[in-house]
Amino acid sequence: MGLYGVMARATDDFDQFVAVNVDDLLRTAYLIAWDQAEAEDLVQECLLKVARLWPRVRSMDQPRAYARRILINLATDGARGRARRRVELDPVPNGGAERSVDPLAALEQLGVPTRATGSPWRASTVRSGSTSPSGRATSPDARLPESR
Repeated sequence: MGLYGVMARATDDFDQFVAVNVDDLLRTAYLIAWDQAEAEDLVQECLLKVARLWPRVRSMDQPRAYARRILINLATDGARGRARRRVELDPVPNGGAERSVDPLAALEQLGVPTRATGSPWRASTVRSGSTSPSGRATSPDARLPESR
């Protein structure tokens, strides 16, 4: 039979294993992930791992249980990453259209001077006589009378 015959038989056995068990694995993955696309990805990763170890797996008493365990491990290991991806991919509110905001214009609307008109600290110095953003007189120059 040779090496090619052994590999062909192993491939046929694996193909038969996939045909018989893929629906059950997909159902299990969906119950874990609650997302059809994510469930399909988990099953694909699971079957890839099983395929790599197929000569050893096919001689096990319960290869289906082994594949299910791999599936569950993949799902629990990747749960944090999936949650993070879901947050990153959540749609933007307001119909999904992102609004472009000019930060300088937004600051001007709030009454905060920009670098083009002066530092916000200097503007508060003019108004309150202090040089710190908190409005407190912290330097000796800020305590001098305004009659300069």
